[in-house]
Amino acid sequence: MSPTKLPYLGDLTEVVPPPARILDYGCGIGSDGLMLMQAGYEVAFADFDNPSVAYLRWRLEQRGLEAKVYDLDRDRPRGFDAAYSFDVIEHAEDPWCFLSDLGDTADLVCVNFLDEPEERLALHRRLPVPELLHFVRLTGPVRERVYHGHSHLVLYRP
Repeated sequence: MSPTKLPYLGDLTEVVPPPARILDYGCGIGSDGLMLMQAGYEVAFADFDNPSVAYLRWRLEQRGLEAKVYDLDRDRPRGFDAAYSFDVIEHAEDPWCFLSDLGDTADLVCVNFLDEPEERLALHRRLPVPELLHFVRLTGPVRERVYHGHSHLVLYRP
């Protein structure tokens, strides 16, 4: 796993101690959630059904771990202490809808907004970062930081 997300996880775990119920929203292969499970958190995973999620299920089975894996085409996870989504919103068609859906899942949300240079946008959509930050600041941010020069991490109560 790349250490890119370690500072994000550090902020999340400082604010939300174990054994909190946490949702890894847009989990992919679940590396972040697996680390949090090892740290004592009760983690559930959510993503659209795809090969990465199949690999996550295999990883859980190989480790003898049980965790709920939600299919976002069918399920609407709710009731978590915190939900996080790292390096995901820039893939969403509508970032506002994404934040609304994410905010419905938990009491606290942790998400990052990438403000990348034009040459790095081949795989991502440009995010309206100033507007997204303004929205989060209106909701009552718990923490806001910038990492790697272009990743705005926010923790807030939706």
